[in-house]
Amino acid sequence: MKKQLLLLISACATVASASAQSWLMQNSGFSTMYDYPAAIKIINTNTVWLFSNSATGASSKESAITVNGGATWTVHAISSNPDWGILTGTATTADSAWALLFDFNIGGGKILATIDGGLTWTQQDSGVAFTGATSFPNFIHFWNSQEGIAVGDPDSGYYEIYRTTNGGLNWNRINSSNIPMPLAGEAGFVNDFSVVGDNIWFGSYLNRVYHSSNRGINWTVSTINNDSSVAGPMAFKDATHGLTTITLISSHAMGGLFSTADGGATWTQVNYTGSAGNTDIVSVPGSSAYVSCKSAGPASGYSSYSMDDGQT
Repeated sequence: MKKQLLLLISACATVASASAQSWLMQNSGFSTMYDYPAAIKIINTNTVWLFSNSATGASSKESAITVNGGATWTVHAISSNPDWGILTGTATTADSAWALLFDFNIGGGKILATIDGGLTWTQQDSGVAFTGATSFPNFIHFWNSQEGIAVGDPDSGYYEIYRTTNGGLNWNRINSSNIPMPLAGEAGFVNDFSVVGDNIWFGSYLNRVYHSSNRGINWTVSTINNDSSVAGPMAFKDATHGLTTITLISSHAMGGLFSTADGGATWTQVNYTGSAGNTDIVSVPGSSAYVSCKSAGPASGYSSYSMDDGQT
């Protein structure tokens, strides 16, 4: 039940444009009804990757790519294994991408990669990453073609965090001494993370935010507040300034918007006006603008934007 909530919260597409005042429909071409883009990776104005998920709870396993700004999309299957379903994915070019899959039969995760635009996918984790039956991968990110990170829920007493420095050929788990110990019952979200330069942050189910300033090698943790809520999506505009929402566990409703000016070490509630969404929030690079959306819980189904760091 917990992870169903986390998947639902992560279901909104990540798109930010400071000038966008309306939305245009683009059909991804996913082959299965009710499949939707659970993750979007924008490479540039022309090249965008989508990774499918299913609104029915079934295992979804397709990628889609456009190289002409969305005018047309090419869809490829990531796996034929009926037990594997996509949780999220990332990409660095029109050719190279990675997908995180979950085994809905026995548990555990898989990292698959493509170097030909999604035409073929190869399992890449060498039987190391997310192999436990209780493993649950949450997100994957690559800074460049060689250096990447994959983060999952706690397993064997600490968060499963893997790094690669050779494009995913080898993945090495970060030692437990480098990561603050999780609280009892703590877990992360699918797609709940933010990256600025060497900094990476992710939120937890118990209202905490984990931060690394060296691409995932060492980590610290902070608490947003003491409510019984969830540290929802977050977005940083630079290494020190960012926003995060919290979500009430009981109703999926917005529990508040919080800001930080010290890289996530401390958080202050924002008394904003208007409607901030708690399904996803992203920073518009080089500005004080943020875009949010809400697709779960009460009064959902909208996007909103702020031009003043979340105040309005």
